[in-house]
Amino acid sequence: MSTAHELRVGLMTGEKAVPLLAAAHTGAFARRGVAVRLTVVTGAAERDAAFLAGEFDVALMNLVSVLRIHMTTAAMRIMTNLLDGPGEGGMFRLLAGPAEARARPVLAVSRGTIADFSAFCLLGLLDRDWAEVTVVDIQDITARGRALVGGAVDWAVLPEPAGSWCLSRGCTVMATDRTLTPPGPALCTAAGERAPEAETAAAFLAACRDGAAAVAASPGLAREVLTAHGIETDDRWSPPPYRIGGLPTVADVAAVLEWMASTAPGPAGRSGPTTADRSAYAIHHALVG
Repeated sequence: MSTAHELRVGLMTGEKAVPLLAAAHTGAFARRGVAVRLTVVTGAAERDAAFLAGEFDVALMNLVSVLRIHMTTAAMRIMTNLLDGPGEGGMFRLLAGPAEARARPVLAVSRGTIADFSAFCLLGLLDRDWAEVTVVDIQDITARGRALVGGAVDWAVLPEPAGSWCLSRGCTVMATDRTLTPPGPALCTAAGERAPEAETAAAFLAACRDGAAAVAASPGLAREVLTAHGIETDDRWSPPPYRIGGLPTVADVAAVLEWMASTAPGPAGRSGPTTADRSAYAIHHALVG
C-alpha cells in the first residue's frame, strides 16, 4: 500500500511517458517534495488491470482506456491531459517488415487495447479484413517492433518511437490511422478513498511539467530516458511538444465513444461500446467534474 505522501504510478514506456520518466531522471519529483514509485508495464492491458486492482494510484493512459475502465468502475478521475497532439502524424501506423509478407500476413497487435482498435481501422484503409490475416498478441511495444524487424511477423501496429526505429531498419508504412486524435493521453487517478491528497497530486503534476520543460530544453534527454528503459530510438524520432494541462471536453469523449463503437465487430467478434444509451456529458462529468 502507498502512504499518504507516495504515489504509485503505472505507465508504459514510449513517447507519451517521457515527461514522467524525465521528471524521475532529473530528480524533479524529489525537488517538489513528492515520493513517486514509477512502475513500468509492458502493455496497456497489464496497466489497466493493475489500476483496477488498486495497485496504482495514478496511471498514464489514453482516453480509450479511460472510458473502458470508467464503464467498469466509476472509481477514477482524470487529473489532467498530457497534451502532445498526435496531429497529422496520427497515433498509430501499420508497418510492414523488411521481408516479403506471407500469403496470409501475420499481424502483431496488443489485443484489448487502443492499438487493437486502431488495427481494425488501419486494415479498413487497406480494404482488408481480420479474416485475411493471422493476428498475434504482443503486448510489449518493443517486442512487437523487434518481431517485425526480425521477420517473426509481417505487419505490426506501432506508436512512436517504436515505429521510427522499425523504419530505420527497413520497414515501411502501409497506413496511418488519423481517425482518432484525442487530446493526448490522460493522467488518471483513483477516486474516493484511493484518491491522492490534493497537495501531493499538485506536487506530482508540477514535477511532470518540470520533466516536460527539461525535455524541451534538451531533446536528447527524451532518447536518454527511453533508452534507459529499453526503448530503442533513432534520429528519425524527436519528442513532441509536451504540455501538461487541460481536460478532455464533452466533444472529445463523444468522439472517442463513437470511434470505439465504429470498430465493431472487431477481432474475435469483439465490438466497441454502443453509444445509444450512454450520455457523453454524464461520462465527462463523472471523469473530470
